[in-house]
Amino acid sequence: MTLNPTKKALLKILEHCLRHLFNADGVHILLHTEQAWHVYSTQPQNVEQDGFVLDDNPLLQSLLTERKAIYINDTSTNNQWHPLQRNEHPVYSWMGAPIIIQDEILGVLWLESHTTGVFSQDQCDLLEKLGQFSGEIFDKHQLHREICIKMQRERLLNEATRQINSALEQPLIFQTSVQHAMTLFQADAACFVLYDDHRVLHLPYQRNIPPDINPDDPLPPDDLLWQTVKDGIPWLLENYPKHPLAKETWIKAGIKSAISVPLYIRGQILGAFYLFRTRDREVFEATDLESLETLGGQISTTLQNARLFANERQRADELGALRDTLADFSAQLGLPDLMHAILRRAAALLLASGGELGLYEPEYGGLRVVSCYNMGQSDEGTFIPIGQGVMGTVVQTGEILIIPNYGAWENRLLECTQYVGHSVIAAPLRARGKLVGVINIVDENTGRVFNENEIHILKTFAQQAAIAVDNAHLFEAANRRAEEAETLREVSLIVAGILDKDQAVQRILELLGRVVICDSAIVLLKEADVLKVVGERQWAETPSFLDVAFPIESDSPYSEVARHNTPLLLPDISERFPEWRESHQACMAVPLNAHNQVLGVLAVHRSDPHYFTQTNLRLLSAFASHVSTAIANAHLYKEAQYLAITDPLTRIYNRRYFFEIAQREFDRATRYDHQLSMLMLDIDHFKAVNDTYGHQTGDIALQKVANICRGSIRDIDILARYGGEEFIILLPDTGQQGALHVAHRIGNKISNVPTNVGEYSIPITASIGVATLTKEITTLDMLIGQADTMLYKAKEAGRNRVMPQGTDTYNK
Repeated sequence: MTLNPTKKALLKILEHCLRHLFNADGVHILLHTEQAWHVYSTQPQNVEQDGFVLDDNPLLQSLLTERKAIYINDTSTNNQWHPLQRNEHPVYSWMGAPIIIQDEILGVLWLESHTTGVFSQDQCDLLEKLGQFSGEIFDKHQLHREICIKMQRERLLNEATRQINSALEQPLIFQTSVQHAMTLFQADAACFVLYDDHRVLHLPYQRNIPPDINPDDPLPPDDLLWQTVKDGIPWLLENYPKHPLAKETWIKAGIKSAISVPLYIRGQILGAFYLFRTRDREVFEATDLESLETLGGQISTTLQNARLFANERQRADELGALRDTLADFSAQLGLPDLMHAILRRAAALLLASGGELGLYEPEYGGLRVVSCYNMGQSDEGTFIPIGQGVMGTVVQTGEILIIPNYGAWENRLLECTQYVGHSVIAAPLRARGKLVGVINIVDENTGRVFNENEIHILKTFAQQAAIAVDNAHLFEAANRRAEEAETLREVSLIVAGILDKDQAVQRILELLGRVVICDSAIVLLKEADVLKVVGERQWAETPSFLDVAFPIESDSPYSEVARHNTPLLLPDISERFPEWRESHQACMAVPLNAHNQVLGVLAVHRSDPHYFTQTNLRLLSAFASHVSTAIANAHLYKEAQYLAITDPLTRIYNRRYFFEIAQREFDRATRYDHQLSMLMLDIDHFKAVNDTYGHQTGDIALQKVANICRGSIRDIDILARYGGEEFIILLPDTGQQGALHVAHRIGNKISNVPTNVGEYSIPITASIGVATLTKEITTLDMLIGQADTMLYKAKEAGRNRVMPQGTDTYNK
């Protein structure tokens, strides 16, 4: 029995009083607990002896039964005498009295003498009163100790509550709770058991528990740790080894007693919290369980707050992922890839299984499915009229549509069998005030109800996805116009330099194949009142019209174009001109105009009906305008000129145009003795970027580098894409130090700003060679060669550095 310092002091004082009041050779104070008697004595030396079984001692039994003091003046003649312990000197006189408080015996005062006749009745009465007084003292001490312990526990409980409250993540709550609870309740082991999202009970956190439970495995249903979760009430287990479900490994580990409380969130049991003591400590008491109930309630509240916090953080993460997705979209300008990326991202954000995306075609009264993701049977190319199916209904209503079970939906499309048994959510895509399409997300879990947060995410996602789709349309149209403009510009340059009519006609027909894919083409020029075929080119075997003349007033498609001075598109020529059935099926014809006069007609033919489109007709008209006047549209020419000198990917000058303007700057610098420098830049390990992340990622890296270079130079500096991953910059009126400053600024910006593509953050660096005009450099090619040489040295030196002219090594 371990005595606290205060109780030891009380026993010391009591022993001193007994020795002062009574002529005793031995003084012993016996204290009783539920398990055994414990002896405290000071003679012949300080001794604390635990675990004495004295229930068979007759004198002790008399004291406990009669509850009053007893004395014996000659133990040799008393058959009840039984010594407390072996003594070197025999005991002849003895006196004892119970320590009593409220009829409960706390212990015994035991006095011994080696002489007969030492004790008297008066002394016996005095000892009995002293026993009663000692009981009151011990009771007050115990009450005071209990109050102190309770106050200490309350203080520790408040501190534990404060610490637990400050935790916002579940693992930290477990750690903090166990740490404080084991200190507060003097526990040797602790654990949490919790249900997961599928209502399977696990052991997510433990300390000092025997290692026979894997935290990732479900808790066996016959495990004792199920007890509190099943019953839903606090539990006190005083003797673990005696429980029928006790584990041998736990018994061997010394587990003796346990207390546990259930953990509730919004009235639903979440799990339980257990504390254990080993056999080296006293068993848990009811007061321990009461305090643990208070702590368990706080743990439950904190776990609930942590889950709310996790949900909010998840939403913030989803919004962050949405922002990253939108950034991805801005780099995805290829329409097919963009459609697939949109579907894949939307399904991932909503934790759904797949989806489809359709683009609106108002001229046909519906939309067409252009992309499917993880849908099994693909519906790509399927046309859906307004008001039919999921997408058609969204087009009609303009609102988000949620269908818990598509198979039971009355407006379903019967041919869409892959939707049966699925939950669906669909949203319109709008950009610049007009409907672009519909995104349709599908989840294979029947009856799933998409919540408000998911609806909000899809709505926000759809708004930005629509902008991305619209931008992709604009980008494709711009690229198409750029290609068309480049072709038309070349045509203008070629035709403008040709003075011979026949040669011009032949060149026109040769170039026409780059504009429109057709089986044959003819050029008809107006001669008096007829249109004569003066040139013909065939890409497939077709009837020849060469030298045929068509009266302008005759019933032919070419004559109609010349009379009305308007283009003509005939998807099926036989519908308007039956007599032409054997020659061609589809035909386009446009007038050749100059100075508001019809010079003739340009026509193309195809054996497939409905082959030509209005886009083809527009392009053919533009081609005709160029070949007939060399430059019929100043605006289109200006745009073509710009696009001809610009790299389409990076939107900076291309190599050809760079040489034109660089030569002028070089001539000016040499003529007037001005400074001139050049930077040659190459992206390090660019092939590895393409091989690892794909060419689209490589294109994004090229655009990033071009933008950094553009933002790091002056308006008078000349930036161009030299080829592949190489860029070249001409710096007029700039010496070597100024060029080095620019080069370092560009290199640092490139290396400090990673290229973010989806989940990847790709570091990009560049090597830069710097060359400056000297008297030894007499041509532009020599200056470029010098810069290229320094670039090569920069790469040899380890890449990611600037290498100036005249230096073999240079720091990053």
